[in-house]
Amino acid sequence: MNEEQIWEAIIEQRLQLAEILRTLGPEQWGSPSLCDGWTVQDIAAHVISAPQLTGGAMLKLMPALLRHGYNGMTLRDGQRRGQAGVPSILEQFDRFASIARGPAMVGSRETLTDTLVHTQDIVRPLSIEHSMPPEA
Repeated sequence: MNEEQIWEAIIEQRLQLAEILRTLGPEQWGSPSLCDGWTVQDIAAHVISAPQLTGGAMLKLMPALLRHGYNGMTLRDGQRRGQAGVPSILEQFDRFASIARGPAMVGSRETLTDTLVHTQDIVRPLSIEHSMPPEA
């Protein structure tokens, strides 16, 4: 896949995830995801944070990175973003899902992988079928 195709796949997967999220009930949003310590709501907030994590936003996460390491920083940021609530998370999908951008200092392939894997982290424990495009 070339760069344009990668971004098209990322955007399509974000939009598909948004449609799935709109069908969830409150108990599903609060369900554990496949990521230890993360709820479905936390993962959804994390996925849509990608186009919002500009250089300045990433700099604000540096103290947490130094204190907790990359995974710990990401967990805490996802949990914090998840607390924004379902309406806010869905509004963020409406606003940011179609933007061809990932976190600053992260490439498009990593953003694609993150989007694909975290969608599965949400749908599998909820017994929702969502196939990933083989080329992605």
